[in-house]
Amino acid sequence: MYKSYDRKYALARKILETDTELDNIQETLLNYALMNWKEIYEAYHNIEPTERLYGRYFLLWAPILSICKVTYPERYENMIKYAEEATLGVERKSFEIENRVLGYLLTHRDEIKSKGNAIYLKDLTEALNVKWWQNIFDALRNLGLIKKAKDTSHGKKYYLHIERVVELARERSIEEEETDIETIKNLSQVEEGFCELCGERKWLDHEWRHGEKTFLICSSCVKDLKD
Repeated sequence: MYKSYDRKYALARKILETDTELDNIQETLLNYALMNWKEIYEAYHNIEPTERLYGRYFLLWAPILSICKVTYPERYENMIKYAEEATLGVERKSFEIENRVLGYLLTHRDEIKSKGNAIYLKDLTEALNVKWWQNIFDALRNLGLIKKAKDTSHGKKYYLHIERVVELARERSIEEEETDIETIKNLSQVEEGFCELCGERKWLDHEWRHGEKTFLICSSCVKDLKD
């Protein structure tokens, strides 16, 4: 689990660790699995992919669908529909992030080539203003762009199949981005001062890059830019 400093999650975890009801639930589930494993196993080998649920996502959902088919057969069709909708949402989001990654790499390919076809995962995540680095890693992996990886003091460094970037961008009709691309990234060290966008004295917790210029700005201005 990733670290969370939100008070409500800390309290929830404390309850989970001390609530005896969770132990009872776990015991009941284990008993159910031992008593019905043959039916679930048979269901697992008989369920088939659908037009909208297939491949690795079908394999991910197969155990859950098998349990549902045995435990709540009257709700099986609803579970199938839920799995299809959930998968469609994940695929759409993944495809959008992949296209953003391709667009950025295509635009900055000369700079990346000058660095030995390498880029830091942290830098790419911040440049695209994506919250979770895992989404960027998944995009690089799914696109087949990673040649090799290296651990450094600045985080993970990936050497890319840069020629494949051009090939994939052409297949997806992705064009090179304008050089005045905007990027917004969180600052690890917050300082108080005058926001270079609104001019008010606030906590400056973001860096906004517009073209060749970089500005220190506040959270309010970040919200305005995204809106």
